Amino acid sequence: MTLEERKETPIALPGVEADRYQYAFKGLPKWQTQELPCIRVFHGPLRYTSELRDEAGAFHIELYAGGEYEDGGFGAPWTLVLAHGEWSARARALLVDEFESARQEARTSRQIPQVYALARQDADNVNLLHVDRRSRIAFTKQQQK
Repeated sequence: MTLEERKETPIALPGVEADRYQYAFKGLPKWQTQELPCIRVFHGPLRYTSELRDEAGAFHIELYAGGEYEDGGFGAPWTLVLAHGEWSARARALLVDEFESARQEARTSRQIPQVYALARQDADNVNLLHVDRRSRIAFTKQQQK
């Protein structure tokens, strides 16, 4: 999709105020965390070594972006939080498989694993982005520039 097409093509996403592709998607800042203005489809890079942690009924996925960077890592990374308490075992397994597959495929093909998520920022901790439904997150790979 060209820049001109993104400016003109309409999109309707639940909870997102933007009505055009150009404004509905927002790349997360790589070197800092900050308050984000509103709900968007946020996207950012994952590390090849990223893990999907299961803590207190929620998956936590740290992105390779955020604040407090030193020694090759972020002390305060952007983190996606997916509460899965009401998901079936199969739905949880499918998410884990999709995450692992995208990460490994990107590594094998020397590309950058990416995540896209329709998320809302935590009111108390700006590093956390909550994804309310399984259908609102996707993993992919991006060719290196």
